[in-house]
Amino acid sequence: EYLSTFFIRRGSFTPEPADPMNTFSLIVGSTVASLTFFIGVLILLGYLLTPETAQPIRIGVGALMMLFGIYRAGLLVTQRRQSRERRHNEPPVGS
Repeated sequence: EYLSTFFIRRGSFTPEPADPMNTFSLIVGSTVASLTFFIGVLILLGYLLTPETAQPIRIGVGALMMLFGIYRAGLLVTQRRQSRERRHNEPPVGS
């Protein structure tokens, strides 16, 4: 009973209208994060840089791109969580 009260109070079971800007930013953010990570993997595997590129540079740039992709994904999740918490903690309009 406590869990159901907790979830209902937090608004997990109430459908929320989709915000077009949040949906757009979610799609763009997810695309940027996944592309950045995938480019880092391709660099590490040697598909994107020229064969003359030194191996330590290729590893460094590839790892940096992968870490940046992970950072972007984490940032996206954190921003969505904060936005959801802010929306649920606002007083109702007209109060």
